[in-house]
Amino acid sequence: IAKLVRRVEGLGFELPDFPPPEIVGGPLAAVARSQLFSVVVAAEALGDMAAVREGIAGLRPLLDKTADAKTRWDLAVREAKTWATEGRLEQALAALAPWRDAAEALAPGTFDSRRISVYQAAGAEAQAEQLRDRLVVAGQGAAMQWLDRALREASCGSVQASRALLAEHAGLFDNPSLRTLGGLCARDPG
Repeated sequence: IAKLVRRVEGLGFELPDFPPPEIVGGPLAAVARSQLFSVVVAAEALGDMAAVREGIAGLRPLLDKTADAKTRWDLAVREAKTWATEGRLEQALAALAPWRDAAEALAPGTFDSRRISVYQAAGAEAQAEQLRDRLVVAGQGAAMQWLDRALREASCGSVQASRALLAEHAGLFDNPSLRTLGGLCARDPG
């Protein structure tokens, strides 16, 4: 999605402002946390890797090491993706390795699902799809994996291949929360 957003012409995208330093360490630190996370997400979508890293560096000291494990894992993945986009895939994957058990504790397949995005950031599509295949075989988020593959195919590959994937795995999308996405892609994958 981020790569598609960057190709949109005629629209201007700007990063939200970083929070002022005086609120980062004060009683409004929760506000700063929210603002910093918004900067990180927007910067990643816009391809501003320096701002992603700056936002993560500012956000980490504001997080509780145990209560905010999910957010810390999310930031580790986003930071790894910055390295992957710079051609440092091995460093990115090594930085994620210590998170395997914690990520899997959130839900089975979580670790490898997020590693897929790191491979994709590096342009290592074959490795990403091999990892996705393993998740599907293991039954870990198979519906989302097929839907993600169809969405990726629709945006970066073949509309016909996307429609074929959606038709082949239509039974997986009986979940009402997935039906809308699958239906939208089947009608207009572009």
